[in-house]
Amino acid sequence: MSSLYSKALFLLIGPLLLTQSIFCQKSATLTQRDFLEEIEFEWVRGLIFIPVEIEGKTYRFILDTGGTLAISTDIQEQFSFEQVAVANVVGINKLSKKVPYVKVPSVRFGSLEFSNYNAIVSDYSEYPFSCLAADGIIGRDFLRGLILELNLPEKKIKLSDNSLKLSLPKGGEIPVKIQRKTSMPYIKVEVSPFGKEWVVFDSGSDDLFSFKTKTIEQLRQKSRFKQHPVETYFGVTSLGSSGVIPKPMAAYTTYIEQLELGDAVLEGFYADVSKRSRSRVGTGLMKYGVITIDYQQKKFYFQPKESIQKATAMKASMGFLPRYEGGVYIVSALQVGSEAERKGLKLGDTILQLNQFNLRDKNENVLKHCQLYLNGYGWQENETTKLTFLSEGKEKTITLKTVKY
Repeated sequence: MSSLYSKALFLLIGPLLLTQSIFCQKSATLTQRDFLEEIEFEWVRGLIFIPVEIEGKTYRFILDTGGTLAISTDIQEQFSFEQVAVANVVGINKLSKKVPYVKVPSVRFGSLEFSNYNAIVSDYSEYPFSCLAADGIIGRDFLRGLILELNLPEKKIKLSDNSLKLSLPKGGEIPVKIQRKTSMPYIKVEVSPFGKEWVVFDSGSDDLFSFKTKTIEQLRQKSRFKQHPVETYFGVTSLGSSGVIPKPMAAYTTYIEQLELGDAVLEGFYADVSKRSRSRVGTGLMKYGVITIDYQQKKFYFQPKESIQKATAMKASMGFLPRYEGGVYIVSALQVGSEAERKGLKLGDTILQLNQFNLRDKNENVLKHCQLYLNGYGWQENETTKLTFLSEGKEKTITLKTVKY
């Protein structure tokens, strides 16, 4: 099989990891008790956006069970919240960056009011964050002690502190482990033919399922890929929340016969490209059923549309992954042995034209860049991609066939 996933979420939102002493929200409070709150959300590139009110103004925040509260530099400049520390943020690639950490007096979504929560200050003005129009992140620090339901068909989330107010499924529950230092939720799934795996549920990722890179390497050493060979990608396949660009490295995918979640089965799909930090299930799962996380009783529920479903993770691939850096697009990662590599594309080459999108001009209309990013570079819709690139001072144009999964 060929190449990188068409979703190309190379700037992954979460998770955010902080030192425990800074992460702890000792003075944080939730005013309401015995409630059931329903909030409509927007669905953009597999991310959940909810309206959040700060100081009487409404913003668009990403709901990220793998992240913690973060606000944009624009919000901080407006309100000058008290800085309480400098936090060490560790992204998905285990690279860290120091950022300001401030206390936000009040955060509201729906009728719920949360007081005195600490927040990372992060810059969301750069591409591609600017295309998402994100103002911040609502994360796991708001969910402790609550029950969260995610319903994609209705585009609603439900939050409650009382299980009697939600119709929790009977049976099929999956145990949840809440990591002590980060409060991230882990669930146990069966990944055939590779066995059981504890994975983080991360709504800041649009993955259906992805392995931890080290797990794939360990399975390879045990010769576990006789029937389903591993596909290898080399380069930078994802940036973390820290925004620090990692060194080029290997990432992998392989065919999954079945992913079992309680009584539900998703079958016959290629996993999303592996991550350095941990194996995960993301919002890709929401396409197949309703998700409920009970942080009180430490249980995870998945109510599938059907008990057994054919699934799709990687949807299409062209053999390379682009990244916007320094005002130009470059080849961020290549699949080893792909058509793109065979036709001369190299890591770090400058992308000049991608189908109808002229990427030569740094001042090209930002809306066109966002159109390119938000539609997944058009790889799902196109049978072929015409690519013009600059490699070692020479310009070259090639046509690549789309490989669909």
